[in-house]
Amino acid sequence: MVESSLAADVAAIPSRSDFRPGDPLSRFYSKSPMADSFAALFTTDMAKNVLDLGCGEGSLTLPTTQRWRSASFMTVDKDPEIELKLKRELRGAGRISHQHHCLDALSLDLPGKLHRKFDVLLSNPPYRRVARTAAIERIFADAGLAGLLDLPAETCTAELVFLAQMLRAAKEGAEIGMIVPDGLMTSFKNAAVRQALVERLSISKVVSLGRGSFLRTTAQAYALMMRNEPGGTGYVDLHTLDEDGLSNPIQISPQEAARRLDHAYYALRPTQMERSITLRELRAEIVRGHRSSVEVRTKGGFHTTSFPKSDEPREIHLDEAGAGKKTDARAGDILLARVGRSSHEKIGLVESGSSPLSDCVYAIRIPQAWRRVVMASLLSPGGQRALRRISCGVGPRVIRKADLLDLPLPI
Repeated sequence: MVESSLAADVAAIPSRSDFRPGDPLSRFYSKSPMADSFAALFTTDMAKNVLDLGCGEGSLTLPTTQRWRSASFMTVDKDPEIELKLKRELRGAGRISHQHHCLDALSLDLPGKLHRKFDVLLSNPPYRRVARTAAIERIFADAGLAGLLDLPAETCTAELVFLAQMLRAAKEGAEIGMIVPDGLMTSFKNAAVRQALVERLSISKVVSLGRGSFLRTTAQAYALMMRNEPGGTGYVDLHTLDEDGLSNPIQISPQEAARRLDHAYYALRPTQMERSITLRELRAEIVRGHRSSVEVRTKGGFHTTSFPKSDEPREIHLDEAGAGKKTDARAGDILLARVGRSSHEKIGLVESGSSPLSDCVYAIRIPQAWRRVVMASLLSPGGQRALRRISCGVGPRVIRKADLLDLPLPI
């Protein structure tokens, strides 16, 4: 179990890897404190064979060699420049039992080239889509993930293929840990993917990593911890990991896990002592604008750049006299930025006029008696925290309509 002082204990460890801008393999290199914390999330006491798939320069391999000193380690990466540097690093750390293979982690015959099954498997895979070829389909089927083949082709990503490959190389009951992107854990488009994973695997915990866990990027990522066992029955523990250490868990059911797998979302569930209300309970209507940012520049309209600044009055007065379309802003609408790094801060109430909206802006329509209450709630510290928590995505953050409707607003 990871103690709350873990992050502080490893904070002094220097970084072992360098980020490569424009990396052709779509890799993000993990900072050493995060890598050490990741190694501590595993619960396996004794491991005989450990695999790091897509090992890169060994930022995850090195801490795990200290966790299982007597284990035999195998690393796999397609970059031919990795092997010599990795072997030097491992020799320096006192690691003797190690084999490295320069192989493509996406190849169908990968498990046969490894010549063994593993007790512990880990990976920080690249984050990109891959073509769903016949070989990839065979990999999913062999791994017990044939259900993924019924989903749209755009759901086929490198991290899912890496997971399938690890399942093909894993012993029954083996422990698997992966660093995965925000979209896999939170995106509505990946709900069916999460359902397939929950049914195929015993997911023990999902840990939200801080937004500085990778060098020179603010990408949100998660540690997904699981075992090669049938799932669908046990509860999943959700945590966050930051400079203060590992948070207390929030337990969710397998059914909830299919919806989302991030601590921040479920932390919004109100306690019995809190008073809150949702936009759905207020029978709110939420519409999204229809003009692209290019159309706004050429034809006009209200975009995310049109919101009042945070230190200015939040009342909005628009130029046009009457709304022509349902998706046009009109008097009484609460406007909220749908996308952007600071979308939760961009809120305003239309006092007069109308305007076409960009597709980056929501118009929230609720009964007049509740407008000022909802505005105040969204702008309150609790409301701002709630909006930040439901925003998701790598890079620009996105607020989904369904999450906004069910957001508990403090009143």
